[in-house]
Amino acid sequence: MSSRRHLVSRARMNNEASASPAPSRTAPQQNVELPPYQHPECRMTEAQQQALAQLKADHKYKKYKTTLKAAMSSLTNAAVSSNDRLHESKTNLETVANKRDKGNGVVDDPKEAELEQQRYHQVLEKKVREITKDAENALRELVDFDDEQKMHSTHLTEVIDTLKAAPPLRNHDEMEDDEDDLGIPSATDLLKKTKADYATRYHSKSKVERYGDNEVYSVFKRVLHDAMYHNSGPPLAKPRDWFPEENAKSGSRRDRDANSADSDDVIIERAEDSLKCPLSMQYYEDATLGPCGHHYDRKSFISWFDTAHTHSRQVARGREVKCPETGCNRYLRPEDLIDDPVMMRKVARAKKRDARAAEEDGYEEDDDPRGGQRRRPQQLSDDDDDDQESASSQVKKVKSERMSRGPSSAPNRRRYIPEDEDVEMED
Repeated sequence: MSSRRHLVSRARMNNEASASPAPSRTAPQQNVELPPYQHPECRMTEAQQQALAQLKADHKYKKYKTTLKAAMSSLTNAAVSSNDRLHESKTNLETVANKRDKGNGVVDDPKEAELEQQRYHQVLEKKVREITKDAENALRELVDFDDEQKMHSTHLTEVIDTLKAAPPLRNHDEMEDDEDDLGIPSATDLLKKTKADYATRYHSKSKVERYGDNEVYSVFKRVLHDAMYHNSGPPLAKPRDWFPEENAKSGSRRDRDANSADSDDVIIERAEDSLKCPLSMQYYEDATLGPCGHHYDRKSFISWFDTAHTHSRQVARGREVKCPETGCNRYLRPEDLIDDPVMMRKVARAKKRDARAAEEDGYEEDDDPRGGQRRRPQQLSDDDDDDQESASSQVKKVKSERMSRGPSSAPNRRRYIPEDEDVEMED
């Protein structure tokens, strides 16, 4: 009985608790004011220094790097695809204009469809130029962010080294007498100051120093140039000429002479550009560019690297082999090769041209082309020649037998003679 009363009383308590409103869990939190920051008065202990160093080691940048890389790729693709479309529009206009040229200075007037295409091309050209400029400026900002991320670990190292070299602990009375002494520097203040000093030095550099040697920015300029001109434009200028606003301010005759001297190298490099790997002698499947300026298919170079033993050496960074290109003394590793999207674009265009040429050749060699059967020369074998000789001898034999028999007794029949056939008349 007592147990039953206990159960009933507990159920009644639960019902009363459920009927009463529950206290709110999202009560507003009051902002707590932090006390003013005080500089440390003693040197960091060994354990504290190790914890700070561990903070640098545990900091993960993978997600940030992935986001930066994806953003750079998106900007490059947007600028390149827009300029590809503009180049295609320009090519179509030139093709239509060439069809109107009848030769001897006679050119037909453009039709309304061509005029409409010209107006569209003008609007498209203006928009593409704006998109390209905005994409390039945004890419420069991403390059700045990427440099900041790469230097973050270096900044932490400088802070740790500064804290390790801090002066020893002094007496509190001595610190009160020296009003200028703020004690041991703060790790937070040191990090902020280190970053600010580096940012000042970085932004004081010229654009050529910041972006000219940057791999991502260099690839952007090369791919963009290929999209703008394809194979018909001038060679890509040197990095010092990518920023004309700076050349106008600090240009000199010496720089202009250097640019003119380098232009010959650019033309030579372009003339020697090949679309086939020197190792596989096939079109590039994964074109790479070495620091020496030579191209190789990545798979072919790795296979050659694994089997080359006569021109290899062992250095501190590992095994490396001599560049396969004749006359090049540069030693390479597979890690030294970088992707070359410009070469892959050229290979893709070459493959399209080959496919169109093969398709046209297929039409000409078709067994049943349009317009009737085409007669092809046939190759005769020796047996065919013997058959023809035997057939001609038999014809001669039949003719000789008819001549020996005399005139035929069969009635004469009138034979139809075409008008264009020459007939020898008897006198």
